[in-house]
Amino acid sequence: MILDKFQDSLIWIAEKLNNQNIGWGLTGSCNLAFQGIDISWVNDIDIIVLGSDFKKAEIIFKDNLVYPAKNKTMNEGIKLSYETFKFKINNIEVEIIKEGDLRNNYLSKKEDKLIKKKLDKTMIFCYPLKVELAAYQKLSRFNKAEKIKQFLNNKK
Repeated sequence: MILDKFQDSLIWIAEKLNNQNIGWGLTGSCNLAFQGIDISWVNDIDIIVLGSDFKKAEIIFKDNLVYPAKNKTMNEGIKLSYETFKFKINNIEVEIIKEGDLRNNYLSKKEDKLIKKKLDKTMIFCYPLKVELAAYQKLSRFNKAEKIKQFLNNKK
């Protein structure tokens, strides 16, 4: 399973964030695979944190930074600016994204609506697949959006 190589890193990250009471949610391809969607390739781990917790998260992972917090612009489907930092653990890159427009501040508005799944004994907070579907459609990543749609339709 693709997710196997990410398991230890994901647990380590989740424990660090959970122990500091940081509001966070797993997103991106790793989230899709974690929730059971057949993804052919997962490059990294993407996590969105509450804006109010962003600097705190950067301090937690400061010893493993690839680059410190900076603004990035994405031009896929929509023009989007966001603040992010990246660190590496077990040779896996992890991008931490400050909550913003792409997922409509989902964490701060609906934190109790995140999908909660345990990995071993560690709680992993995941963005719901419907939220991921909307994000991938906005980004014009239609192949992944279609995979999510098919998965959701098969669950009915």
